[in-house]
Amino acid sequence: MQYFMEQLHICFGAVAPFFLIMLLGWLAVRLKLVGDKFLVGINKLAFVYFFPATIFINMYRADLGATFNPVLILYFLVGTIFLYLLLWIIGSRFLERPQLAAFVQAGYRSNYVVLATAIIAMLLEDAVAKAALMIPFVVSTYATLAAVIFILSGERRDASVLGQALYVIVQIIKTPIIIGAIVGLFVNLAGFSLPMVLDHSIRTMADVAAPAALLGIGGMLSVEKIRQHLPLAVVATVVKNVIAPIFFIVPAILLGFRGADLAIIAMIGLAPTALVSYATAVEMGGDGDVAASCLALSNGVAIITIVLGLTSLRTFGFF
Repeated sequence: MQYFMEQLHICFGAVAPFFLIMLLGWLAVRLKLVGDKFLVGINKLAFVYFFPATIFINMYRADLGATFNPVLILYFLVGTIFLYLLLWIIGSRFLERPQLAAFVQAGYRSNYVVLATAIIAMLLEDAVAKAALMIPFVVSTYATLAAVIFILSGERRDASVLGQALYVIVQIIKTPIIIGAIVGLFVNLAGFSLPMVLDHSIRTMADVAAPAALLGIGGMLSVEKIRQHLPLAVVATVVKNVIAPIFFIVPAILLGFRGADLAIIAMIGLAPTALVSYATAVEMGGDGDVAASCLALSNGVAIITIVLGLTSLRTFGFF
């Protein structure tokens, strides 16, 4: 019991600072220090400038030979696609198309870039490079699956297969994080060395990424948004915060994943619904209100599920 409490203290100390920043974002809105325009602006800056800078630096500095693990990537892909299809099949029996797409996205799309990688870095420093190398695969997979379900559930569902496929490809290619990953990988493989001024500028933007995005997430949290579609938000949150972690973690343990690899898999499962899920739902013609409700509740209770999940795994010595 004492060891469990020690691990609980460690995990809470690693996770709590990020939720404290979210709390500050929530307070800023409640105290009317900032408004919706600021939240929209800071989220756009985070995903257009700050996170692409983070991904670029991580890919630029990564030891690709030492950190690349195709088995880990394959496990993520298979698990995510299976969960995605399962949610789609079950949800299609009860929900209308716009709500269905928003619900499925809330259930499978983790806040990996903002929250998961930051928590992994706090707990396991030697896992940072490997977790960063997973980002382009995670982001592109999430974006592709989201585009597919929103297209097939929205106004573009009657378009030709070729038209739909080209639309999905364009949506992925123009994602700033993907661009940052591709450019960083190219610079790494080419052996280029960035000028000091450019290197420091990109690093400074990268340092701002997580705090900016977390403030934005906190600002979006509200009881009013959760209440709009409370039953559906509760179901999506149970799926994302409870069922998905079990779905990813238990088979991984049985298959022999340990250490940094298991920590990455665990945070893919434990991380709450991604902030970008709301913007995606709105931009692609889905139900933005459902997306906002699911996003708010999932992130609001995530500190409990993340701390308990990580504490249990560390207590049993899995990483």
